[in-house]
Amino acid sequence: MNNEEENKSQTVDICPLGKGKRMLAFLADFFINFILTFVLFNAAAMPLTNLAFGATARQARSDSAARAQFDILYGNKLMFYETDDDKYYYTKDVEITLNSYLSYYGLNDEDVIEGHPQYGHKAENEVLLHFYKDIRNKYDTYKTSLTNFDKDHGYFVITDDSIALNATIKNEIRLSFISPSDMSESGKKALGYLQDYFINAYADLFNDILKNDLTYNAISYLSQKKIVDESENKFQIQLIVAAATSYFISSLVIYLVVPLLSKDNKTFAMMMMRTERIGTNNLFFIRKSESALLFVYSIVFNLPLLFFMPMTQVDFSYLFNITPLLSMLTIGFISWVISFFMIIFSSFNQTLSDKLSRSVLISESDLDAIYRAKGYNV
Repeated sequence: MNNEEENKSQTVDICPLGKGKRMLAFLADFFINFILTFVLFNAAAMPLTNLAFGATARQARSDSAARAQFDILYGNKLMFYETDDDKYYYTKDVEITLNSYLSYYGLNDEDVIEGHPQYGHKAENEVLLHFYKDIRNKYDTYKTSLTNFDKDHGYFVITDDSIALNATIKNEIRLSFISPSDMSESGKKALGYLQDYFINAYADLFNDILKNDLTYNAISYLSQKKIVDESENKFQIQLIVAAATSYFISSLVIYLVVPLLSKDNKTFAMMMMRTERIGTNNLFFIRKSESALLFVYSIVFNLPLLFFMPMTQVDFSYLFNITPLLSMLTIGFISWVISFFMIIFSSFNQTLSDKLSRSVLISESDLDAIYRAKGYNV
């Protein structure tokens, strides 16, 4: 570099941050961003959006509609519950309904299963036959479905007006209720196949309801589902608004306000790691306007953290139902992969944002060497 005072050339070797340190610098700011966003989301954004979106009243209306859906199924004898603890609990109710269905075919008239008064050879327990024959008047649809299943198994004896298990399989299914330990291996396999058939056929029953509706006491299943779905959509919008607002404010503070207020345009991570960001074209600190550009890049590259914000409000698996958040996770993850390979293979260990902003991270000692070479007192 030129030192005009001494009129001679000096050579200064400048090394960008190593690959590991560059990754660490990104992760440090990312986790600070994550923590601040998380705090804002739970302490401010969700309470405020609960008020703005009328969450309490909306949830009460949705819960009432969801219970009405169950009541329609109970009233039409398409789903059963045994105790108040089971009522309105979908997974438990389906299990009880499945076992009631199997008990219709496996138990004799005189069999009573202790603790399960619903089980037994009672006509109402054959919910599939009841739905297709008594409610939809489509007995042939159910008969065809059962016949197609039975072609591969031979468990049933099916005629125009009756359906029953053959004696061998019936005895095995009866043992599953009376004495499960006495079941044969073939009996356990048959039980599994019958359970699978019911679950699939029960899903088809629900698909029929979603297409053709079902009523009880003049209340429509689909009308109640619409209320639940609308509430669910508004809840998802609320989560997105709360997460996005928290994320924007957090990113604004970490990637714009702090660098603009700091002497050398540094983020928290750069301060902790004693690093500097300089332009690759002039070896000077980046300008304030370039800090604003880096803020924009950070908004895109840190998008994955948005996906995880609602974890305190919903189950983790539910997050994959929120399409906008899933899209943001995907976009951010792609930028991460690109940046990772750029750090690995680029000579200056630059991320994608570094490359776009024509900048690089170096240590403070290297920057001091540059300034000394330019003739400044450091």
